[in-house]
Amino acid sequence: MASVVTRVKNSVSRSAAASMSPSGRKERKSPPSHGRVIPPEPVQQQPDGELTSAEADPAVTAHNLARANKMVPKLQWDDRLAHDAQTCAKTLASTGKLEHSSNEVQGENLYVTSSADAKFEEAISEWMNEETSYKGEKIGEGRLEEYENFSQCLWHSTTHVGMGKAKAQDGRTYIVARYSPRGNIAGEKPF
Repeated sequence: MASVVTRVKNSVSRSAAASMSPSGRKERKSPPSHGRVIPPEPVQQQPDGELTSAEADPAVTAHNLARANKMVPKLQWDDRLAHDAQTCAKTLASTGKLEHSSNEVQGENLYVTSSADAKFEEAISEWMNEETSYKGEKIGEGRLEEYENFSQCLWHSTTHVGMGKAKAQDGRTYIVARYSPRGNIAGEKPF
């Protein structure tokens, strides 16, 4: 599968950029040490399904950039959805099959790649590429299978996302996104 890389110019000034993380959040500055050497905070091992902000923030940002283009409200990261997505990704990696789960409460997007170091943004970019197949119809009136990932990413009433990924023994990486509330509701448009 081909990846599309989009570069976005950052218009934040240098002074503002120094106090902001890549996702645009202000970072806490440490107080002066007054000559003391303060060791860095230890890196915390994250429980399964809970990602660091360095992994989660770019995924949320990629979703929200696409949603802003359609004037759809921003998504927020949800650790429970991420845990569920991680569990699903591990199952897919162990079976080697890219199949949707039977979970009908959460929305779900799936992606598999031969890249061992795949990023969430790669999957999101592929899902956004499905826009060319969407013609503005309500769900159920067109060929949903051609744009269902795109429409779920942009679903108007979805407020939260969580993602997970797992590597299979054959080297492929499975990426899963879970959404709440779910989208692709028959008779409605995504945005």
